[in-house]
Amino acid sequence: MTIWRILTRAVLACCALACIAALAAFALHWLHLREREADAPLQARKIAWCEEASTLAAELALAEEEDPAAADRLRALRLGPMGLMDSPRAADAIVAFDGLLKARAAMPAAGDALPAAAAGIAEACRAELSPPSPFAALPGGR
Repeated sequence: MTIWRILTRAVLACCALACIAALAAFALHWLHLREREADAPLQARKIAWCEEASTLAAELALAEEEDPAAADRLRALRLGPMGLMDSPRAADAIVAFDGLLKARAAMPAAGDALPAAAAGIAEACRAELSPPSPFAALPGGR
């Protein structure tokens, strides 16, 4: 075998490996896109639930008197659709807000913490809906 034949075979082998790697990368990218497309309807519903919960909490926090219908709807969101969330942060924030809301009826001074608790619901929803950072696993990552 001549040196040219050996080099030719080595170059062809490298090209074949590069093509296989490119095909594998394309397949993984395609699968990732399909997964995101499949999750899109649920993601849209999660956004709507979070928007409604944040709006209800803000209205209840700023209202002089409690609106029982809005409070019941917020509790229903926590027990129902918000239970489909991947992490319980938003539901936990609603529970904390609900505790302050109930305490405001007995002690009006507890109502001062309601706006911050309502903002906590919005922040928990934002954290829930934000895609995870690829740098989260790195030291000092967010």
